[in-house]
Amino acid sequence: MRLLPLLLAAASLPAQIQLPEGLRQTLPIEPEGSYFGDAVRFADCPEDKDNPLGLCGNTLFGGYAMYLSQLRGDVTVTFYPPVRGRARFDIEFPSPLSGADVVMTAPQFYRFPVRGTAISTSNTVTTGEVDLRTGEISNLVLNLGIRNSFLEAVGRLNPNLRAGTITFPYVNGTAIGKFENRPDGLLDLTLFASTFVPTGNLLGGEKVRMPLPGAPAGGDPVGFEAPGSSLRPRLRLTTRASQDPPCAPACPELPLNTTVEFAAMGYHTSLGDAFHLDIPDLGGDAVGRSHLSGRFEMQFGSRYGDVVPVSIWALPPGALLAEPPPSPLPGFGISLLGHDERLVFPNFTYEPKEVALSSDPFDTSIGIVDLRTGRFLGDLVYRGFPAQDLLFTILALNGGRVPPDSFRWRGPARFERAPNGGTYFRMNADVFLDFSTFIFPEPDYNPARGWRAGPEGELNPFLNFEAYRPGGTPASVRSGQYTGLRSSFGDTVSLGFSIPCAGDGPASFEYTNGASAARGGTFRMETLGYVNCFNSRQSTLPAGSYDTISFTGFGTWSKDDEVHLATVQVSEAEGQFYWSVQVDGGLLSNANNKPPQEGQFVGNSVGPPPP
Repeated sequence: MRLLPLLLAAASLPAQIQLPEGLRQTLPIEPEGSYFGDAVRFADCPEDKDNPLGLCGNTLFGGYAMYLSQLRGDVTVTFYPPVRGRARFDIEFPSPLSGADVVMTAPQFYRFPVRGTAISTSNTVTTGEVDLRTGEISNLVLNLGIRNSFLEAVGRLNPNLRAGTITFPYVNGTAIGKFENRPDGLLDLTLFASTFVPTGNLLGGEKVRMPLPGAPAGGDPVGFEAPGSSLRPRLRLTTRASQDPPCAPACPELPLNTTVEFAAMGYHTSLGDAFHLDIPDLGGDAVGRSHLSGRFEMQFGSRYGDVVPVSIWALPPGALLAEPPPSPLPGFGISLLGHDERLVFPNFTYEPKEVALSSDPFDTSIGIVDLRTGRFLGDLVYRGFPAQDLLFTILALNGGRVPPDSFRWRGPARFERAPNGGTYFRMNADVFLDFSTFIFPEPDYNPARGWRAGPEGELNPFLNFEAYRPGGTPASVRSGQYTGLRSSFGDTVSLGFSIPCAGDGPASFEYTNGASAARGGTFRMETLGYVNCFNSRQSTLPAGSYDTISFTGFGTWSKDDEVHLATVQVSEAEGQFYWSVQVDGGLLSNANNKPPQEGQFVGNSVGPPPP
């Protein structure tokens, strides 16, 4: 598959991109939207099995050490004559971009002054292609000379590390961008690039070392052994001033230089795909969607002017100890858990199972939040893999034609102030993938046969997040009793619960699925393992009252004598009643009342919202 900026519906297309006179332009970059930064994972992973990628979980200093350096300077773009609606271009900086002096920080004890940031175009050409119908950039490769005091210290401590030039996206990174027409006949440019730089255990036979906090007044930097450490440099450049409206007086209160947990709102958190396969046997198109359960770990960096770097990592439901579905790529773990649903084409119906989101641990999602608006600068990129048996069959049918690369969902995201001191996080992202000539399986998933997609075959995977962090410590008890519920699979379900939001005191839960299939049975909770009470966006409940609860409990299953685990969410949000139950991570039994539509969107600069 190839990531393509495909043509959207004609009514939604921007005006045709007009190349500047003489095919060359120079513009100043907008400092408030242009940054270079890094998220460094200092690790202690000395075992060879964990390297060179540093896959062990021993992260030092409580999380990433992050910084953002605001950039100033000019950017020159030279275009080449268009060919079939596309134009190649080169990028150069007439003089090095200069970055502000800042301090790199991690949640626990790490501070390092980052001075003298400068970025230049190296001797290797920095280039890309623009689609003149949409302005979207593809095949973007940036070869940049980047220096600052931190990178120089890393280079001096590790003389065998190639230093001086950073290539985006390199092996495991992202490079995206867009041109937009301006009234003066020139083109605004916005680009984002990231990459993953693992150090491994040894560099040229010598132990990997990283700079200790602080910086020496002179002489060589002082370091410590940090096998398995990795850098995640990121660059955002734009010549366009932000058009986002201010959030005052209702801006969210975001914590600084710390890591917090958000709970996923199942009604608005989903993974899906819009299938346009150009396969006559299927009879037309289809949209599949599975709602997700779990949590988000968010690390907020320090404040740099009016912006804050934020890393976002999806997690499975709290206290989940069940064996997760298989991971699609080495080093990838299962993050959010989905539900079994039906994918209905006009002529055939599929039943994808073991659905989950597997997040990319290398090119992790790290964005920049503007505190004046609550919004991320530009589109947030979230990389991951939609794990499910249908996708695994597609990979097998196409025999290595599909590269082992995670999806690059991208779209707008923001934080919002919630009632009673809480905070909401919302993201609406998608990606377009060329599927022409690839093989799509028949409904029995037989890996020996399938249909070949036509020349117009394409996929539009989408990913939507909504999550909430309470503003205080919940102390109430949430209870409910529901019978005659109907799951999205048509199963008759009953469930009842009484759960203390603080996690202390008597707790009960019982779930019965009346299906005759293996997922049918009764779960009775014996021990509460995790609970989180919170409110939907439209809630008007007073402080201390909640319309949504997520919890995990250990108990029994009616068909055996083993101990099992159930993860549950019930939301009584007005007009958006939602329930979800997954026993043993959904592998033993799972059910939910899949919402009839995909809730509320925050807009999408990549494409229209999915159905």
